[in-house]
Amino acid sequence: MNSAYFKPVTKPFLKDIEFSSPNTPELFFHTQSGKLEINNNVESRRAEGTSLYLVDLQSTMVSKTDDVVIFNAKITYSTMIEITEADSSEEVIKQILNIDVPEILYDYNRARIFDMIERTGLPPYMMRDFDRTMRNAITTKSSEESKTDNVSFDKDEDNDDSFAFLKFLEENEKDEVSAIEEGGELPQENIFPLGYEWIMEDIRLVEDGAGASFLETVKNYLVKDGKSTGDELLTYEENPLYKYYYRFLTPIEYSHPDYEECEDSYWPMLFQLLFGEGKNVKIIDGENGIPEIEFDYCEDERRTVSSLTLEELKFITSELAVKAFTDTLVEILGYDKQMDNDYADILRDDQLILKEEFHALYNTDQPNASDEDIAFVDKLYARIKECDLQTFPYKF
Repeated sequence: MNSAYFKPVTKPFLKDIEFSSPNTPELFFHTQSGKLEINNNVESRRAEGTSLYLVDLQSTMVSKTDDVVIFNAKITYSTMIEITEADSSEEVIKQILNIDVPEILYDYNRARIFDMIERTGLPPYMMRDFDRTMRNAITTKSSEESKTDNVSFDKDEDNDDSFAFLKFLEENEKDEVSAIEEGGELPQENIFPLGYEWIMEDIRLVEDGAGASFLETVKNYLVKDGKSTGDELLTYEENPLYKYYYRFLTPIEYSHPDYEECEDSYWPMLFQLLFGEGKNVKIIDGENGIPEIEFDYCEDERRTVSSLTLEELKFITSELAVKAFTDTLVEILGYDKQMDNDYADILRDDQLILKEEFHALYNTDQPNASDEDIAFVDKLYARIKECDLQTFPYKF
């Protein structure tokens, strides 16, 4: 991600949401399964004479049989960014507008659609992660276009939503001051020490209530599917993400800052988040024989955990946790066959789990397991094995 070339001016915000199920309740008498069509479209506009861009990501989902529409869902999240490098090439700008910013917006769209469909009483569906559904298509589209469209817009045109949003940007700071003066409420802050409760609160506080709805939907799904009482998300060790994946990423002692705002349990958890979701995570020799964890903090910058400020720790923890919950956790919960809890309980996590054991846990060792499910479990196991290989020299 070319994060060094742009910065957000606003948080992602919900611009449009639509849902219809025109054939209920008649569709409940149909036995034929519906086919799902998903499309994602990106639009960007540049404010003339500025380096500001408004980027929209619209996701549409249509489920239908040959002759009956089951549902139509459409959602658009938007954000305003500023290109910070004045001499950025056209290719870099296209990458930012067509891939980097939509990747940020995509998690908002997929979480909101998941919640919206589940609340209708229909079976919930979580769109695949960004890399598998959009990156190739958008890259292809960008490469076929000789020039990025920069549609200018004028603040005086009242019939375009984009112009109203620019006015909102101008008034935003004044509105916050007015809210304080008038006794109004500003957005909530996460007051928990850095740890699992902080992560849950960080997700819950995602703008427009999308985070809280997502967590509630996941808990309800666990109860309805018979996989839990729904309380497991309240503790890290009982979270399915930990029970079926992270506990096999065995932490070691490593060099890290000593901030009083961080719980003791946070550092093993960060280790598992990094090896479970991070990019190019490596164990390197550190001072006094204590190893360091090095990873891609952004696309063109590698950092060690020990070098991070408290705010940087919060940033990377939030990024990893959102990916863990909206991607990996949803994938784990998406299996048709229920996890074998009794089998999970007897598996040891103080040594490398065998690949055959890991597939047995996910029921992907059965003849009817799909290639897609096997590939997903293989991907998780590859991270577990890589973690074990890198930490093995430091375990003794």
